[in-house]
Amino acid sequence: MIGTTLGRYQIVGEVGRGGFATVYQGYDAGLQRPVALKVLHPELVRDEVALRRFQREAVAVARLRHPNIVVVYEFSQHDGFAYIAMEYVEGTTLKAKLGKPMPLDEARRIAVDVASALDYAHKNGVIHRDIKPANVLLTHDNHVVLADFGIAILAQHADSVTRGLLGTPQYMAPEQALGEPIDARSDLYALGIVLFEMLAGQVPFRGDTPLATLALQVNAPVPKLRGLNPAVPEAVEAVVERALAKDPAQRYPTAEEFRLALIAACDEARSAMAVSTYTPEAALQPAPRAGGRVEPRGGGLPGLYQAMLEAAQAGDWQQVLEYGRVIRGLDPNYRDVVALMARASAQQYAEQSKSGAIELRLLEQARTAWADERWADAVQLFEQALRLAPPTQEVEEALNEARRRLAQSEAQARQRARAERQYVRATMLLDEERWAEAVPVLEQLMQFAPNFRDAAVLLERARAALAEQERRQRGAPTPETTLARAEEAMALGDWAQAVALLEAASAALPDDARVRGRLEHARAMVRVTALNAEAAQLVRQGRWAEAFARLEEAKRLDPHYRQQVQS
Repeated sequence: MIGTTLGRYQIVGEVGRGGFATVYQGYDAGLQRPVALKVLHPELVRDEVALRRFQREAVAVARLRHPNIVVVYEFSQHDGFAYIAMEYVEGTTLKAKLGKPMPLDEARRIAVDVASALDYAHKNGVIHRDIKPANVLLTHDNHVVLADFGIAILAQHADSVTRGLLGTPQYMAPEQALGEPIDARSDLYALGIVLFEMLAGQVPFRGDTPLATLALQVNAPVPKLRGLNPAVPEAVEAVVERALAKDPAQRYPTAEEFRLALIAACDEARSAMAVSTYTPEAALQPAPRAGGRVEPRGGGLPGLYQAMLEAAQAGDWQQVLEYGRVIRGLDPNYRDVVALMARASAQQYAEQSKSGAIELRLLEQARTAWADERWADAVQLFEQALRLAPPTQEVEEALNEARRRLAQSEAQARQRARAERQYVRATMLLDEERWAEAVPVLEQLMQFAPNFRDAAVLLERARAALAEQERRQRGAPTPETTLARAEEAMALGDWAQAVALLEAASAALPDDARVRGRLEHARAMVRVTALNAEAAQLVRQGRWAEAFARLEEAKRLDPHYRQQVQS
């Protein structure tokens, strides 16, 4: 289909193919922007009942406006094809990044953003049904965008020819595999599978056939995530296991609760492993401790690990942490070092609980929140620490700065939300070609958010379209009407008038080869007319040779020229 047109969209390239549709990169000439076109396979278009259900779903998805959800512009049909036009996201997919364990912070960020998108969609009555890495888009600046909402509804229609096209078995909830009713918790199960794969480097269930995989989803226990990647904190493993419960009632009831549980688990793990800073050069030498030092037996990682175990047996938890930092600096995934460090950190807090350990933990959590720019959490944690311990100047200064940044962040969030509302309203007006309404909306957006997305480009285009619309309403000739008048003048032999009109059309359409060709012909015919007049005058004077030369020149200028000369 490359090079063809669907509706107002020109197809310029193929992006990918799936079980339901082929995705093309298209171009909207009216709004001068790239789009993604999901063209449904013909067998889906022939199933009218399924197609109507899908169209209703597409309309519902088109109303969703969320930073982590791809924008759907329209669902339409053209020349027997049914397609969805949506925002074109430049970047890659999560699927392209998988194959090995991903750092916890990156996996957490992606899963949290997808959960945020799902929470918004679920609250608006839309279930995704096909959460998988291929539908998680990552822009060049690592922004997460969830695509393909609702397309799997085609597979749920009992009378559809698409029966059996149930999506991707590796990411399907047990109830979906059994053909039972699904809800928001089915999406959370699929997100749990995606999170498992990001952290383990592989999906938990993969059979030899799709049916075997579905049977594993329904019956097999979830493999231990930490058995595949010991670096995963126990708290994070617990979040994944709850998301992958076979019984939907035992999963997180909402995407928001899943999101908050994952954030809390990651923060807890980070706090447990948080220790004082060090340099790799200094850490290569074991730190001294009271009563001597624990020397590694042998060299390299095995010796350091043995020393770490001996420190744990001796109850020297600080030494355990310092050995752990050295080992993780050399090999982040070495044996059970991360788990041992978490135990040592927890043991330290337990032993120090009578000497300010709670306050220290609160302050450590506050610093973690600060690093993540979670200012509301940071303010709350600093306030709790100050209530439990005598105030210090450093903590009070940190609290005041966190409050200032919280206020600034909330103000920015309000402005972003306002800008997002203005932008969405403007794009909807542009889609409907309501230029007069779109211009003031975009002008207002530019006043308080001049660099928001492509608002400046959209405003320029809207102004140009409005000017063209007003010019047409005033009756000013368009390039097309000017060209039509020129053709009429040429048909009547009024070559001078044709030249004037074609010059005006050429100024408006400088790249139109047809207009340039007609203009050259009209100019040649003006010269032919003049040569004919000169030849007639020379004939009347009996200057035959000169008259013949003029007629020969006219014939060269116009190959279709025919002139009968009577002697």
